[in-house]
Amino acid sequence: MLRFAQRAVVFIFLFSALLEAQPPDLLTRGPAYADALARFAGTDGVGKDGPMSKLGFTLTLLYSEYRLFVETGVTGSFVPTDPLFSQLGLQDRVVVDMVASGDVGKFVDELRTMGFEHVTAFRHVVSALAPIEKLETLASLPALRMARAGLAKSRAGSVTSQGDPAMESDLLRPTLDGSGVIVGTLSD
Repeated sequence: MLRFAQRAVVFIFLFSALLEAQPPDLLTRGPAYADALARFAGTDGVGKDGPMSKLGFTLTLLYSEYRLFVETGVTGSFVPTDPLFSQLGLQDRVVVDMVASGDVGKFVDELRTMGFEHVTAFRHVVSALAPIEKLETLASLPALRMARAGLAKSRAGSVTSQGDPAMESDLLRPTLDGSGVIVGTLSD
């Protein structure tokens, strides 16, 4: 029987897998997208039976974009199309969360041998900073059950509630900047 923490980890990974959606129009996405789709969905383009399907479409697309960047010899830094990756500024590396089967210690050693950095494990969940060019090799490891990009997304900004437009204070913001106002605080 799975404990609560184990069920939570499994749920998070399954839920993140369901959230990965493939954009519909292949022709407007370019060669990296077509390559990623073939690696993820296989030669028939249907399902999740390609050689990199264990990584999910997001990591597979990142790998294909990086591979195309290296093959074309473009100068400068690699910038992925997914803004969540480009905000991290890791350029040739990505944080990957993985689920391993079998001997996790052996799997961790294998990752370190491949050049993965900051490899940490808790039971069967392993996280690491992975070189993007090694993602295809990662997908072929028999001990890997699945992997997802370790990304966090926040919706917080300068205004974090619906109260701002409800009080119509958002209408005054362009004309009032708070200059000349003295604010005092009292403390014990």
